[in-house]
Amino acid sequence: MTGIFGTGANLQADINLILQFVMMLVIVWGIVYKSKRKFKKHGQIMGIAVVLHIISFVAVM
Repeated sequence: MTGIFGTGANLQADINLILQFVMMLVIVWGIVYKSKRKFKKHGQIMGIAVVLHIISFVAVM
């Protein structure tokens, strides 16, 4: 079965790629809050990034 993007990769790999891109956006969002010195919000957003990373890791491994 091929994935979403038609590259020959399976669906799991394509979903993981999308999740990695979302994590990158979340991390950039957290960095913006850090630069605004809103450290509590930064910590919460980085916590979300960690949870997404764990989900990605468990799904692929």
